[in-house]
Formats: sequence, C-alpha cells, structure tokens
Amino acid sequence: MNEEQIKNLTNRAQFSIAIREKLAERENSEVQQVISLANTLMGILGLIAGFGFTAFQFIENLELFLFGELLMIGSILYLAFSLKHSLVNSTISTSNLIYDYQDDAAKIKKAILEKEEEAMKKYADEFVGLVNDTEIKPRIIRVKFIDSILNYVFIAAFVGLALILVSFINFCF
Repeated sequence: MNEEQIKNLTNRAQFSIAIREKLAERENSEVQQVISLANTLMGILGLIAGFGFTAFQFIENLELFLFGELLMIGSILYLAFSLKHSLVNSTISTSNLIYDYQDDAAKIKKAILEKEEEAMKKYADEFVGLVNDTEIKPRIIRVKFIDSILNYVFIAAFVGLALILVSFINFCF
C-alpha cells in the first residue's frame, strides 16, 4: 500500500468515527425535541378538552359537546401514537446508521492492526470512491410526516373546540 492509500484509509476511519459521534448527538437532540413537542401539545389539548367539562351544566346541545370532546381527545390520542411511531422509526434509523459507521470503523481498525494489505487497499479505495461520488441520493424527510400529523391534529382540535363552544349556544329562539 502506498502512502496516499494509507492516508485515505486513516481519513476514512476518522470520518466514520466523527460521523458516528454526530449522529449520536443528533439522535439525542431529535428524541428530546419530539418528546417535548408531544408533551406540550397533549397538555394544551387536554387542558382545552377539560375546560368543556367544567361548564357541563351550561351545555345546550349534548351531542355537539360530546362529539367535540371526542374530537379533542381523539386528536390527543392520535398525536401521542403517531409521534411515538415516528419517534421509534427515527430512532431505529439513526441507530442503524450509527451501527453502520461503527462497524465500518471497526473493520478498518482490524485491517490496520492485522496489516491486511488487500483489505486496507479496498477500504482506502472505497473512501476515495465515496468522496468522489457526485450522485444525489434520495432523502427521507421525516419532518413532512410529522408536519402532516400536526396538521391533522390541529384541524381535529379546532373543529372539536368549535363544536364544544357551539354546544353552549341555545339555537331554539
């Protein structure tokens, strides 16, 4: 192996370690943000749904009130389960990436320690290929999925709140 290949191999190993650390930090940050958002939204929706029951004796249309409360509580449950699903999938995906980079770094380290010339050359050449790769890879944008969940929740909660408010109006004049 020539000096340039050894340099490329070392760069690849350092790159794999750095990426793994960044992904672990990102994973922790994403988890905290999603949990915080879900707790805040569920608390707000629960508070709004609870206000309706404090004025139960003033309800003029019980069906509208119950349907509105059902929409509010349903949006809380939908939010909780959808975000849990998204959080679990995101965490699994990030954990898989972390493992892949960790595995890559371990293979490179083994090749260096055991002086496996052919493996070291292969990993160095792969790194050069990755660096020179200009093909754009497809992206999975989880934010759009979470945004669609939030849109459904806000629409259901708004309709539920409107029905709860309208249930206090006497339409028989």
